[in-house]
Amino acid sequence: MPASRPSSVKVRVLPSVAWRAPTRRRPSWTDRILHKVNANVYENLTLQAEQLSYNSLDYYTLSDHKPVVAEFIIKVFSNYFERVIEFQPLDTWYIDEENYASYTLSGDVEPTMWDWIGVFKDGFTSLEEYLCYVYAMRGTNNTNTARSRVKTVVFPITAVRTPGQYRLLYFSNNSGSVLGMSEAFRAVNRQGTSTISQLTYSDGFQ
Repeated sequence: MPASRPSSVKVRVLPSVAWRAPTRRRPSWTDRILHKVNANVYENLTLQAEQLSYNSLDYYTLSDHKPVVAEFIIKVFSNYFERVIEFQPLDTWYIDEENYASYTLSGDVEPTMWDWIGVFKDGFTSLEEYLCYVYAMRGTNNTNTARSRVKTVVFPITAVRTPGQYRLLYFSNNSGSVLGMSEAFRAVNRQGTSTISQLTYSDGFQ
C-alpha cells in the first residue's frame, strides 16, 4: 500500500568533504512494512490479512528515522473448537493378533482416503518413529457407515511384536498435521501364548 507521503533520503553526503566531514542525515522513515499470510495451513479455513492504512509518525523527535504504522484486518479463530480425532480407550493390545481401535471425528473434520493412523512406542521423540500404520478410511471396519462420525480400524498381527506401552496417532493428509493421539495402552501376550521369537528360542533348547 502506498504511504501517505514519499520517504525522504536517509543519508546525504557532501562529495567534496566526505572524507573529513561528518555524514549529514535528513529526517526520514522506514519505507515499508513487510507482512506475509500463509493462507492455506489449516483444513477448510483460509487465513487472511487486509491492510487498511499505512502512515508515518512525524511527531517522533528522538530519532531522525520516523517510524511507520499500518492497520490490518486479520481473519483469526473466533470461538473456534479445534478439529480433532478422539480415540476411544484401548486398554490392552494383544501381540500377534489383529487389534481394533475406534475413534470419533469432530464435526468439522473431513477425512480423506490418505489419512493414516500410526502405532508409536509411548515416549516417542519423532513422528518418523512409527512402527506400523494403516490408512484410516481403507482400514475402517465395514460395519461403519460413510456418514458415521465413529470409525473402527483394524491393525494387522504384525503391527506390534513386543510387550510395552504404545500410542496411536492420527495424521491428516490435507493439513500434514496430527489431529489426535490416543492415551498410552499396553501390548501384551495373551495368557498361555508366546511370541514367535520366544517359541523359536525355547524349541532350540528342548
